[in-house]
Amino acid sequence: MIDSCNQLPTLHGSLFLIGIDKFRDINDSLGHHQADQLLVLIAQRLKTVSHDNSYIARIGGDEFAIYLPQCDDIRPSSSLPNSCCNCSPRIQYAE
Repeated sequence: MIDSCNQLPTLHGSLFLIGIDKFRDINDSLGHHQADQLLVLIAQRLKTVSHDNSYIARIGGDEFAIYLPQCDDIRPSSSLPNSCCNCSPRIQYAE
């Protein structure tokens, strides 16, 4: 088995993990339906700022992951974290 694994090509990629700050507060104040709509909006915006060959997944209640396959150099993807931070909608709600 080890010999078989050693014959596989080495895969390179970059993985970005994104968490939504204070999502629980948003969920509690706006309700589950509105919070779910917000998650859909964030996922759509992440898709627009990420690379065509990337994979986007929701991995937790308020966490997303973006995987860039075959990305062995971080420089081409270095603008992605800033783009992701800027794509989240600004929400104001009364406490």
